[in-house]
Amino acid sequence: MKVGQMQSESHAMISIRPAFVEGILAGSKTIELRRRFMDLPVGTTLWIYSTLPVGAIVAVATLSNIDYDKPEELWRKYSRDVGIRDNLFDAYFAGCQLGVALRLTKVREVAPLTLETIREIRGVQQIPQVAVRVSEQEAVRFTEGSRLALA
Repeated sequence: MKVGQMQSESHAMISIRPAFVEGILAGSKTIELRRRFMDLPVGTTLWIYSTLPVGAIVAVATLSNIDYDKPEELWRKYSRDVGIRDNLFDAYFAGCQLGVALRLTKVREVAPLTLETIREIRGVQQIPQVAVRVSEQEAVRFTEGSRLALA
């Protein structure tokens, strides 16, 4: 997609721990798990923020599927794609009736957008712990700052 075509596109920023971001970039982790998640359309461009100590957007991916299910069903379906062991999975979903599996495709590493740059672009001090929608204007600035050529 070209920058001028972003009007109809959906963008969001998602916060992920650095170790999991490494797995996503390596291709060994294609499913991101969440206890809850915002309502986003399939096809959304996800700007991947690697939490501190990295503190930067380091990748972009396409949200190609969202699956809400019982945690045991998510494990049955996606255990090979989540990048964690069953004991960590169980601890993460303890007490949770419904979980979310996000399939990430078209993952691309980008020139890092630092925490300071993100704060400047978004006009906020806090980076959301889960995910947040990104406006068209913010997406354009993320694209420019990350030197990403969206095609």
